[in-house]
Amino acid sequence: MTFIVQATSNKPGEGSFTVSKATGKDALETAVGLLGQGLSSVTITGDGRVYSTVEFSKTMGDPN
Repeated sequence: MTFIVQATSNKPGEGSFTVSKATGKDALETAVGLLGQGLSSVTITGDGRVYSTVEFSKTMGDPN
């Protein structure tokens, strides 16, 4: 199954970011990294659902 991580920037002139990951763990690690870089509206799409920032942190668990 493929997980798609998407994020948008609040900074003018910066667009969005999209990447595919093979596992939920990889997707979660990527999403957390994007949040750490200041991107917002981070979502993970996979297993038939779309996880918002709050949801993926609770539902998908700790990446470690």
